This record gives sequence, C-alpha cells and structure tokens, in this order.
Amino acid sequence: MKLKNKFYFKYNINVEIFYSYKFLIMKSKQQSFYDISNFPQLDILCQNWKIIRDEYKQLNLSIMNVDRVNKAHEEVYEEVFDQVVNKGENYGWIKGWGEGDKSNSDWLQYGLIFKDQKVPFIGSSMSKTIELLQEVDGLVVAAFLKLKPRSVLHTHNHPDLIVKQALQLHLPIETATHNNFNYINVNGNFRQYECGKPIVFDGTLDHFALNESNLERITLYLEFKK
Repeated sequence: MKLKNKFYFKYNINVEIFYSYKFLIMKSKQQSFYDISNFPQLDILCQNWKIIRDEYKQLNLSIMNVDRVNKAHEEVYEEVFDQVVNKGENYGWIKGWGEGDKSNSDWLQYGLIFKDQKVPFIGSSMSKTIELLQEVDGLVVAAFLKLKPRSVLHTHNHPDLIVKQALQLHLPIETATHNNFNYINVNGNFRQYECGKPIVFDGTLDHFALNESNLERITLYLEFKK
C-alpha cells in the first residue's frame, strides 16, 4: 500500500509538472504584437490621433480616491458611480496598482468607454474623441492612461481578455520627443512608444511598461474584440 501511494504521488506530481511545462511552452509561442493593418476598424483612431490629443489637453483632471487594486472594471465603475453620483465628487483620474497590491498614483486611468458605452460622468467633454471611438466595431473599453516620468508598471497580465476574446491597443498621444525612453515589453519583446504609432498586443501575456523619460506618457487604451 505504501508503494502504491508513493507511486500515485510521484505520478500526480509528474503529470502536474508536464502540463505546467506544456502551458508555458504554449504561452511562449503566442503572438505578442499584431500588425495594425489587420484591424481596419482602428484606422479612424490612428488617422485622427492629433484630434484626440488636442481634446485631451483641454481636460483638467484631479485624482479620485479610487484605485484598481485587485478589482474588475465593474467594481471600479461602481466605486466611481458612488463618488460622482452619490457624493458629488468630480470625475477624474483613477489610480492604478503598484507593488505589494498598493495603489499607484504614478500610473493613472481616465475611462471613456465602458462595455461599448460612453462613460456618463465625462459629460460633453471629449465629444470628438467619443464620436471616433463609437465608430470602432467590437470596442469593449477605452481610456486614457498616464504613466508619470521615471515610472515602471511592473509585470502583469489580463486573463479576463481570454473570455472577452479581446486584444489591446495602445495609441500614444503624448511622449517625450528627446530621450524618449518609453517602452512596453510583452512576453520578452520590446516596443517603443511614439506619438501616433499604435501598438496592438495580446494582454493575456505577461507584460510591463516603463517611462524613463522626463515627461508624462499619455496613451489612448482600448480593449477590442479580435
């Protein structure tokens, strides 16, 4: 009996190791980045990125007492709704997550589209941007992302995109023009952020981003169906 238990224990461990290794091999073979030409529905945003940038510059946003630490989009939306509608606070930047599951005010988000609908709290601002976004078929989420100078967004992934069958678009609208040390790494592959140059990638893979320049990096962020 002891030999049998020992055999089954070793067998189960070996099976677990095999499937873990198989998963890692499959994940390593997944495509990290995609050519923007495969997604003609995004052309309208790429061609009009300066309009989006100019509208963004008109915003004057404060940071809300809301963060995205271990929260789904739905939970964040509920918190924002409570603060804006029930408590009368202004809609603004939402704090991201940092190391040790702490809120991160160096990485901020301002939601524009949620579940293919305009976020109602933004009012009449960003009207041209919203019109452009509403032309995109299969749009799930859209937001502005801000990564402050000398900041790193540590390695993470978005398993919920598997269920959504979605990819991510980063369309930079403000970056440094001199010493532009702005990069994203997806599954070991780097791309540089440059104004108006879209980056489409698989967010289910491990990725991190950094801004080692002296200026903020502003990106239009999308989740859209493949």
